[in-house]
Amino acid sequence: MYRVFRLLQSSNFYAVPISDGTSTNAEEKDENLLADQDGEEDMQGDTETNYYDEVEDSANKGNPQVSTEKGNQVEAPARILTPDTVFEKDIGDSINLPCQTPPDDDGVIIWYKDGAILFQGTVPMSAKNNNQFKEDNSLRVFDITADDEGQYKCVCVKSKTNEVSITHTLKVRVAPSVVELHSKDNQTVLSVGQDLVLTCHAKGYPEPVISWHKEILKDGKMANERIGITGNTLTIQNISRKDEGKYLCFADNNVGKPARSYINIELTHPPIVSIEKITVNSDKDMDTELKCTVKAKPTATVIWLRNKVNLKSSDHVRLHNEGDDHILILKVEKSINLVKTPAVLEFIKPDKPTRDLVLTWKVESKTPIKEHELQYRKRGETEWKSVKPTVHGEEDGVYVIKYTLTGLGEGTYETRCRSQNRHGWSDYSDITVVEGEKAHHGKHGNKKQHKHHNNKEKPTTPQDVALAQQSEKESNVGESKNSSSSSSGSFLLSSIALLYLYIYRL
Repeated sequence: MYRVFRLLQSSNFYAVPISDGTSTNAEEKDENLLADQDGEEDMQGDTETNYYDEVEDSANKGNPQVSTEKGNQVEAPARILTPDTVFEKDIGDSINLPCQTPPDDDGVIIWYKDGAILFQGTVPMSAKNNNQFKEDNSLRVFDITADDEGQYKCVCVKSKTNEVSITHTLKVRVAPSVVELHSKDNQTVLSVGQDLVLTCHAKGYPEPVISWHKEILKDGKMANERIGITGNTLTIQNISRKDEGKYLCFADNNVGKPARSYINIELTHPPIVSIEKITVNSDKDMDTELKCTVKAKPTATVIWLRNKVNLKSSDHVRLHNEGDDHILILKVEKSINLVKTPAVLEFIKPDKPTRDLVLTWKVESKTPIKEHELQYRKRGETEWKSVKPTVHGEEDGVYVIKYTLTGLGEGTYETRCRSQNRHGWSDYSDITVVEGEKAHHGKHGNKKQHKHHNNKEKPTTPQDVALAQQSEKESNVGESKNSSSSSSGSFLLSSIALLYLYIYRL
């Protein structure tokens, strides 16, 4: 007897013997007749998952195909000896996916990939040209591409109720690629104070690890600085102007070259104005340059005003822009009144408190400096003390003055300075606060040290205690008037006399 199977998308049939008995001509006629009658109907009624129709002739002939209680013919269960396996391959490799059955097994082998049939027996059922059915029932996949990754199922079929299957998983190692990089709501222009949220998706096997970088200027060259965050999402809360720029999504899985993709984030903010110098020193017949830097998004409109009057380019005024820098160049004449006295550029505070304060400041003057003045006072006092530092040479119109204040007591001091040229004195600089340490000088300092030394020597007898106490009293009043000193001396002599009397009686 034979089982008749119909191939998908074909009207051809093939017969598989299921017993060792010899079929008769009558049986063959019955089977052929059944096949001819049902063929067209089955072709029209098949679904995608119905890959074969079984025609059974045993019902009319009383010849069952499976074992019964009466023990007629026994059909062995379908078996596959190969276990489910996961395979990993690189692009361009080849592999044999095994599907081993017992030597005497007479089942039909059917191969699927992700639910789509590839082979039914040796008959190819797919248009893929890099698959091959082998004599040992294995499926060979050669010239592997990324599309070959998936689930491969091998089914051994003996009947509708007697089949078994295994599933192999083929993983194809693929270099990463970034498939998507975007900001929240696809906004690439944000305002200062908003939250920046970037999302990056990449594919590849093994799964790529995503890291984030920002393009920065380093040593005069553009470089990518790692932000230190991994994962698909980067969030920066309350962004500021320093967060503006290019962001890089970097995907790597150690297969081939890493993948990367950029996104540029711009920020809008109101104008921020900074000036190079508050006071600019000038003189007659010298060009003077005033400079301010304006940063704004969108770009701001910048105008120069003098006494509330808008300045425009003329013979005496020239306007010049260099990016964010806006420059006003003036040709100084009598009709234009600029500062000609010195301008204090910078007052440099000491790094730490010292007994002798070294003060440094810089002054700019187009004409020679005639005199410097440094003033200082202890915080809380109203009157200033003045000193006149020596005038030294200049470099490009800038004078550097250093002066050391000695003998200051412990406390906080306020300082300021000014300079004079032939046009007069400059304004005083802003008050700078400095700290002074306590200085120990002269006889009074030595007495304190002596007192401290005596404190370390602990008295051991009553006589020593009395002497030590008297010595301390004497030290405490050592600075008093002559009358007090005389009184203390008399008291001391009396105490010594009493002490000797006490010892004598003992």
